[in-house]
Amino acid sequence: KRGKRNQKSVTNVVIDNSCKVTFDMSNTDATPHAVVVAENLGVVSGCVNNADITVEAGDVTKNRYVGSIVGLLAASNDGTVKNNNARVENCINNGKIKLTLNSYTGGWFFAGGIVGTYYEYSTFGKGGLFNCVNNGNLEVNVGTIDNKSAVGGLIGGAGALETKAAFCTIKDCVNNGAVTYNITTVNNNSYIGGIAGSCAAHVVNTTNNGDVTVTVPKLNQVWFRTGGVVGDFAGNLTNVHNSGKVNVSLTTQAGKGATPQIGGVAALRKGSTVAITNSTNS
Repeated sequence: KRGKRNQKSVTNVVIDNSCKVTFDMSNTDATPHAVVVAENLGVVSGCVNNADITVEAGDVTKNRYVGSIVGLLAASNDGTVKNNNARVENCINNGKIKLTLNSYTGGWFFAGGIVGTYYEYSTFGKGGLFNCVNNGNLEVNVGTIDNKSAVGGLIGGAGALETKAAFCTIKDCVNNGAVTYNITTVNNNSYIGGIAGSCAAHVVNTTNNGDVTVTVPKLNQVWFRTGGVVGDFAGNLTNVHNSGKVNVSLTTQAGKGATPQIGGVAALRKGSTVAITNSTNS
């Protein structure tokens, strides 16, 4: 089963590597999936996942949020409860995450090594990811994606997609796992990064060491952003570093107007007031 909702605190939970976790995403409800907490509106601290996670489904038509420690951060799945101070801190993922879907035709799709997405985006708060490490590889395989997706080594989406403001913080974190995104046909905006796919967050003292590999044989009229640290960003990037390779193989379709953007640290800055400071790609 997927984890449950937390509105207070969850501490020092350890999932053994003898566990094998499989999530079935074929149901028709919008669902967060994680082995520790599905929806976190409080504090998750000191938790470690050592189990491999497999996610399987045919055709998915609703929002999905997949992470090892937390699926959905700072908001409940039904949208009735939000907390912009919700956080995940001092957590580690050592397990591999592999998602295999026939198609994704509705809703938004988020996948991250630690957290699926941070989904409170009304005001900036004290929430986010702090001192977390992902060591597990994240692999996403989908036939066709018709809606928006964000995939990252630590978190899929931090804050709202396509916004120009920051709503949370990612600080003192490291991703060592490879991020692999294999999609046959992409028909909507996609964001992939070693730390976060789409990043409406301030990122501080954070490093990606994992390779980011993207293969899309058929890219249609979309924004497609891939970065060693983040796909795009709406908050400041301060003292962030990428040592992983960024490997992208795309085939844009004639006359479709696809816009692929690729960067060693970030593919695109959103907003004129945010900046990259003291950061490197090597």
